[in-house]
Amino acid sequence: MDRNVVRRAWDAVAETYAARRDPDGSDAALIDDLLDALAGDPATGDGDP
Repeated sequence: MDRNVVRRAWDAVAETYAARRDPDGSDAALIDDLLDALAGDPATGDGDP
C-alpha cells in the first residue's frame, strides 16, 4: 500500500470532519484538550520522523 495514498485519504477525512463538526458540540472541549496535550509536531505512528 502506498503511504502517500493513505496519508492523502486521512487528510481528506480530517478536512471533511473539521468542516462538518459543530465547534460548540460536546466534543469541542475534549478535542481542544487533546490538541493542547500534543507536542508541537507529534509523530504519526506511520514510521516517518
